[in-house]
Parts: sequence; C-alpha cells; structure tokens
Amino acid sequence: MATWVGIDISKDTADIGWFEESNKRHLKVSNDPDGFQKVLDSVPIDSKFVMEATGTYYLNFALFLAEKGIHVSVENPIRIKNHIRTDLQRSKDDKSDSFAIAKFGAEKNPRPWVPVTEKAIKLQQMAGLIDLYGKQIIQQSNQIHAYSQVKYVSTAVIKSLQKSIKFIQAEKARIEKKFIALVKKSFRRELEIIESIPGIGENTAARLIASVGDFKRFSNSRQLIAYFGLSPTKKQSGSSLNKRGPISRMGGGKMRSFLYFCGISAAKYNDDCKAMWTRMKAAGKPGKVIIIAIANKLVRQAFAMVQHNSIYIKNYGNSH
Repeated sequence: MATWVGIDISKDTADIGWFEESNKRHLKVSNDPDGFQKVLDSVPIDSKFVMEATGTYYLNFALFLAEKGIHVSVENPIRIKNHIRTDLQRSKDDKSDSFAIAKFGAEKNPRPWVPVTEKAIKLQQMAGLIDLYGKQIIQQSNQIHAYSQVKYVSTAVIKSLQKSIKFIQAEKARIEKKFIALVKKSFRRELEIIESIPGIGENTAARLIASVGDFKRFSNSRQLIAYFGLSPTKKQSGSSLNKRGPISRMGGGKMRSFLYFCGISAAKYNDDCKAMWTRMKAAGKPGKVIIIAIANKLVRQAFAMVQHNSIYIKNYGNSH
C-alpha cells in the first residue's frame, strides 16, 4: 500500500508530512532542487505525493516529481481546506497542514497531476501580467479622479500618474501582442478551432488555450467545466431539499469573466446558444443563469471540437 506524503509549500520552504504505521514523520526542506532530493531520500520508496496549487510556488516541486515518474497530485486549495475543516483540525500551522494534506491523499486517492508545458506556463505568466497591468491602469485612473475632486490638487502628481498610465498601457499592448503571437505559433490549430465558435473572439480563445494548456489533461468536458468553476453545486437533504445551487466558482475568476461575456455575445450570434436562450427564458430562468449555462455550453463545444480537431458546426456540441 502506497504511503501518501503531504506537501505544504511556501516561497522558500516546504513542510513534508507522512504517516508510517501510527507514527507521524515530518521534514522541513528548502523549496529548491536540493530540498526536493532530500525529500525523496527520506520518504518511503512507494510514496505518492499530494500538494495544493498555491500560486506558482508549487510548480518546481511538482515538475521535479513528475519528471521522475513519481505520482504527484496537485489539488485545488479549497478542496483540501474543506477536507481539513470536516476533520475538525484544531491547530493550524505548516507542519500540521502537511499531515492533513497527507491524510487527504490517503482518503481521497487523487489522480496524478498532468504537467503543464513550458509554453503554457509562459502564456499563463503573460496573461497574468496583462491582467495586472489592467488593474494598475484602473487603480491609477481612479486615483487621478479622486485627487481631481480635491480643491488643492498637485499637478505634479496628476502628470506623474498620467505618464505612468501611458507607460503601462504601452507595455500592456506590447505583451498582449506577444501573447497572441505565441498562441498562434504554439497552438495555431486550437486557436483556429475555438475562434470559429460564434461568440468567442481571438482574445478569449487565446486565454482559454493559455489556461488549459493541453486539452488532453482532461478526460471529458465536465472536468474542464469544473476546472473553470462553472459547475453548478447541488443542495440535497432528505426529501425537503433537492435543488441545484450556484456555480462552484472554484476556478479562476478572470477566465469565468471572459466566458460570461462570450456567453452574452453567443446568445446573439451563436444559433445553438440563441435557441438555448429562448428555451430557458420560456422556462422562466433568470438572464444571468442562462448566460452561465451558455458559457458552460461554449466550454463543452470548445472541448469537443479540439478533441475531434473539428471547426464549429451548428449543433455539434449537443451530441457530446
């Protein structure tokens, strides 16, 4: 029987926890290749590893293990956090978290992580920078507006902020151009396929590709929908409560935002989605609920089409 090893990772260190029979074993190492090797030299030979997808700090360790052919699972932090909560864990520190993560692995037996490619990682970094620049532009624009409402305003501050915004806008445009160019170079066919779906433009198609990387990471469209946090939750208790709740929101909010606006566009220009809007509206569904359902459908269409290497065909997604 495999030994599950929990990894609680941070910027500089990693806490490693596992159970040998009834005994707890703990190791604290540096978050670098020397620390990774020390872990392999210390844990049982049959070990499987599980960690949270914490920012980017987990990535090097996960790649190190995957490249050696070792089972490593990378899980959504919310899933592990909820598991820890149900276990009524009273203490909260890196060491105890590593044991809780190991216990999660032993009880849930999570599937192995499929590594993202180097190109996908670079695209994700570019997308993150584009989003950061967008936030900075909004923040500084708001700051200009706020200062401008004051009776005594420093023109030097306003000019400096305006200069900063102009620079950030230029950098944002430059990175966006490089981002699209890299997608076209590395994922030209996938971009062509997804962009052919009415309602999805080049930018969202590129973002979708950057977020997913390799569509083969997912066995079916349901997994991809869950990855974006578009899966509806379910509330059921005895015979008094049995209904679908809101979407899980467990994935990246930025990608959901892109897909939501694509849903609005698809409701007008995508015949399949227009029919869906009409049908659900007649059933009394709220507009936002319908748009989320359409965004869900767009993801299913994109997944099926990429898997079958097929350009958009009306009603294609209904059979997948």
